[in-house]
Amino acid sequence: MPDAEPTTTPPADATDGRPAASPAARPPLSGLAVAALATSLTACAPLSIGLGLAALARIRRGQERGRGIAVAGMVAGTLALAAMLALNLWPVGGPARDAAGRVVAAGPVGLVHLRPGDCVEVLGTETTVSELPVVGCREAHAAEVVSVGDIPYPARIDDYDKDEFLAAACADRLAAYAPAADRSTRAVPLEPTWLSRVSGRGDVVCLAVLPVPQNYSLRG
Repeated sequence: MPDAEPTTTPPADATDGRPAASPAARPPLSGLAVAALATSLTACAPLSIGLGLAALARIRRGQERGRGIAVAGMVAGTLALAAMLALNLWPVGGPARDAAGRVVAAGPVGLVHLRPGDCVEVLGTETTVSELPVVGCREAHAAEVVSVGDIPYPARIDDYDKDEFLAAACADRLAAYAPAADRSTRAVPLEPTWLSRVSGRGDVVCLAVLPVPQNYSLRG
């Protein structure tokens, strides 16, 4: 009679006799880490740093993996933020000005580098922008910079009242800048971008938006 083939059984767990458990599953890749890397390549650099920090916290607890991706996103986001701040504080290029500071050649100017008397070629619909196309005031233009400076808000003010407050403040500045301006000329405030605020330049730009384009300054 042939010998019976030996049977094999799974190794027993040393504690309760049950088969040994399979190795632990690998943690999933962190979606926050991937998002941090993706946003670091866009204008959302500060967001990438926050996402990277949140991803690292979950990775340290062993819930997810992807530490290298999270760190790469944070580093890239930090470098992008530093580059944007540098360009905001020390702009490259821009329009040529004469000794009196008047624009003599067209070019984009960062909001924080506008000066009263600058003439703006065209305007978009945004109320928060980073730069405007400036031309000499003897060229056709749609608006003129009336003032650049801080406009302190009252202690308690909501967003709706803030818009009205800024519009009224800019209207006062327009009246002082060009008392003889046509009544159809509108005073429009442009608020600083988050980048301007981060760089310590939170000035509000007041524009005089003309009823029709003209090729002379409101101040003559």
